[in-house]
Amino acid sequence: MRLHTLTIEAFGPFAGTERVDFDEIGADGLFLLHGQTGAGKTTILDAVAFALFGAAPGARGSGHKFLSHHAPPDATPRVTLDATIKGRRLRLIRSPEHQRPKRRGAGFTTQNARASLEWLSPDGSTGTGEHLTRIDEIGRAVSDLLGMSKDQFFQVVLLPQGEFAEFLRAPIEDREKLLESLFATYRFGTVENWFRDRRRESEQRMRDALHQRELRISAIGTAADLAADEHPVPGSNDDVRAWMDTVAAVVTARAQDAEQARAGAAAAFASADEARTLARENAQRRASLAAARQQIEALELESGRITALAAELGAAQRASAVASPNDRLGELRTRLAAARTAMHQHAQVLQEVPSSSAIESLLEHGQHARARGLLDEAIGQWNAEVGALRGLIRYATERDDAAARMSKISTRIQAAQARRDDLAARIEGMPAEREQLDAALAEAAETARAEESLRNELALLVDRRDAAGKLPSAVARFEDARAAHNTAHARHLDARDLLQRLREQRISGMASALARQLRDGEPCMVCGSIDHPAPTAPGRDTISEDEENEAARAETEALADRDARHEELRAAEHEVERLRERTGDAEPGELDRWHTEAAARHEQAQQAVGMLEQLRLRRTELDATEGALREDLATTRTALAALEEQHVSLHQRAQELTVILDEARGSDADIPSRTARLEELVDTAAGLRDAMMSVHDLESRVSEQASECEQAARDAGFGTVDAAIAALRAPAWHQETEADLRQHRDRGIQARAMLDEPLNQAAEQAPCDVAAAEEAFALAQDASDQASEDLARARHARDRTASSIAALTALLDEHADQHDKHQQLIRLTEVITGTGENTRTMSLRSYVLAARLEEVAEAASQRLRIMTAGRYEFQHSDSSGRHGKRGGLGLDIRDDYTGTLRPVNSLSGGETFMASLSLALGLADVVAAESGGAILDTLFIDEGFGTLDADTLDAVMSVLDELRAGGRVVGIVSHVDEMRQRIPSRIHVRKHRDGSSIRSTAPSSSPPPS
Repeated sequence: MRLHTLTIEAFGPFAGTERVDFDEIGADGLFLLHGQTGAGKTTILDAVAFALFGAAPGARGSGHKFLSHHAPPDATPRVTLDATIKGRRLRLIRSPEHQRPKRRGAGFTTQNARASLEWLSPDGSTGTGEHLTRIDEIGRAVSDLLGMSKDQFFQVVLLPQGEFAEFLRAPIEDREKLLESLFATYRFGTVENWFRDRRRESEQRMRDALHQRELRISAIGTAADLAADEHPVPGSNDDVRAWMDTVAAVVTARAQDAEQARAGAAAAFASADEARTLARENAQRRASLAAARQQIEALELESGRITALAAELGAAQRASAVASPNDRLGELRTRLAAARTAMHQHAQVLQEVPSSSAIESLLEHGQHARARGLLDEAIGQWNAEVGALRGLIRYATERDDAAARMSKISTRIQAAQARRDDLAARIEGMPAEREQLDAALAEAAETARAEESLRNELALLVDRRDAAGKLPSAVARFEDARAAHNTAHARHLDARDLLQRLREQRISGMASALARQLRDGEPCMVCGSIDHPAPTAPGRDTISEDEENEAARAETEALADRDARHEELRAAEHEVERLRERTGDAEPGELDRWHTEAAARHEQAQQAVGMLEQLRLRRTELDATEGALREDLATTRTALAALEEQHVSLHQRAQELTVILDEARGSDADIPSRTARLEELVDTAAGLRDAMMSVHDLESRVSEQASECEQAARDAGFGTVDAAIAALRAPAWHQETEADLRQHRDRGIQARAMLDEPLNQAAEQAPCDVAAAEEAFALAQDASDQASEDLARARHARDRTASSIAALTALLDEHADQHDKHQQLIRLTEVITGTGENTRTMSLRSYVLAARLEEVAEAASQRLRIMTAGRYEFQHSDSSGRHGKRGGLGLDIRDDYTGTLRPVNSLSGGETFMASLSLALGLADVVAAESGGAILDTLFIDEGFGTLDADTLDAVMSVLDELRAGGRVVGIVSHVDEMRQRIPSRIHVRKHRDGSSIRSTAPSSSPPPS
């Protein structure tokens, strides 16, 4: 990475715009940032860091502190950095989050952070590639190009003030954290965590396997019905397998014993069952014989009741022939009474019949046929009128439909009238709106035409204001340059006069000079004689050649200084003239006022340009709207006329239908009411006619049925129908009586048959002891049942035990090698995580960090030996940290003067600085190589040189010279005056009451780096 230019605006202590050209100032490979305390030297480094990452190192990274307190309230802090990374040139522009005054009202509002990345060509012009404006995308692009994170960059490129020595003195735990951030060893930590997770998973599987084994053992013990003390003590799988063989043998023997016991119990049970059966049969025969004798005696006592009951049953059976005809007679009489009631209920219809009196007279004389004829004539007349009325119902429907349509049309007419009036009013207001819009269009067009000239005028005023702002400082620089030039000119004149005077004195004292060169025995350079009798004695004004040469060198330096001051004077004078030409002799106050007025006029013109197209569009829309409104108005008027005509037509038709319907309804409310009334009369008259017919028919059938009942009573042997009905009994009585007679007969037959059986003679023998047989049978049955249960339990225990043993055997086979693998995983995890057999207690991550630290120590030792004249070098240590953890991250100092190792805390202040600087440079080399990132062509070192003596400073500078000889640019931030004498390329940061400024000094030619 090489930096080209840095531009700072309203950033930190810099109120205005400051620019640093690193290409020019770093051409020699080494430059110095110096200035007063608090002037802003470190802020330049912060600006570089902020441009790249949007943050500054350490505690200075808080974004709200970036806005300069010296800048105007509405100023925008901004940093612009041009750099080349991995061969790609880019420009980064960042503005941090800051507070700015509200545009309306009092107070402040937050302005969000902004950033952009532009790809440039190698010469700095616009290049190719998609520019970026999202802060996260810019951050990823910069990190990808650099190949390192923000923290790595701050540690190896911007060696922070007072912080890069912390790594040297840090305890092992803190050093590990920093190395992890620099070398991104989190991936090795992921490997450690992976092994820890696998170990925990394996341990859980082992615990699960042991738990499953215990469950299987418990299941075998339960299945085999073992006592708790018969379960095996937890041990090896071989012990468990031996125990399972023993259990299998035990349950097999139990099943065999139970089978033998079951066979004996079954034989005893069969013998007891046979004896019980014989005893029960003997007792049952004796009881049956006694019961038969008692039954015969009881039947003889009931003979009288049975005879009378049989006679009553015979009379009831004969009377049943009269029951059915008598039921039909009662039914006909009921129907006749109902028909007469219905006829009386419908008789009211006769009030509507014209011949009602004749019908009543016919009914009284029993002439039902003629009365029905008159009713049929009345029903026919009513049906004919109903048919005519039903034909008029469609007229009523048509009239109702016409009324409904008239109501809807009236509503539509009102809406059409309202729309017609609204459209007419809108069209009437169109001319005034068009006139206002045309006037606004003309005004906007006139204002918009002046926008370009106003823009040019505003740009010119901005340039004049900028020149006016720079003019005072340029005049001051011109006055300073003129004073410096006059001083340098006077100094040169004095030096030239001194040289002339010394040369004249030397010429006049040449003999004295020759005399001083005479040596005894040597020839004179003038006469050649080896004798020097009277050499001229030196006078007080005799000038030596060294004095003359010193005066000539001073005159040459004064001349060069005068020429340089002359060039500065010419440049300052040219700058003043250029700024005055740009200003145009206007006062700053006038320029500010002109700029404010021009900005306001330009803003109005821009607004007019924006409004012009909108007004034109509104004008077109207005014309289109008016045309549409006129078309809509014509359509509305046509529709309104059609609706009014349709309403008149419907009203006339409704009046015609009303006249027809009023004539047809008569005295009724309407046609449906009259139709319903006539239909009801028809139904009632028809009911009366049907009732009359039913009464006549039922009277004849009742007379015939009464004769049939009397004949049936005589045929059944009864004198009257009432006598036959009295002899009738309910069907349930018939069933009960027949069952009683049949049961009496069957009981007699069964009892006599029992007395006649030959087997009853055996019952006369001695009785058997049934209770003893039953008790013997119960005991044998219980013994048999118990033996069966014992056998079932023994077989079930044997089968369950075999199944459980098979499951446990499969489980033991499945996890046969799990224990060995688990032990291997434990040992490997302990080695990787730094525990167990890992004697150095170094985890994989610590081991990698130790290797990186060893590389850093080697790289740092090369520079430290140069700085300390070969006395000191770093020694990587395997010592552990607190509690014996994290070994391999120790650093000691080997002192060749004593041949011993020293702790880094024993170094002096200057030695600590050299060791820290060497370590920081070693870190930079190793991190750059490790990350595969960009070559770090630019490096900054902030402070620390004040602790060095002159000789040590020479050694440190030789190391820095080595860096720049390798193509790097090293920037040093220091207060030490001697650094300004050693480093000609300088960036001077000056502090003022209104903010700091930057001045760069780069010699036109510099000697090549040593």
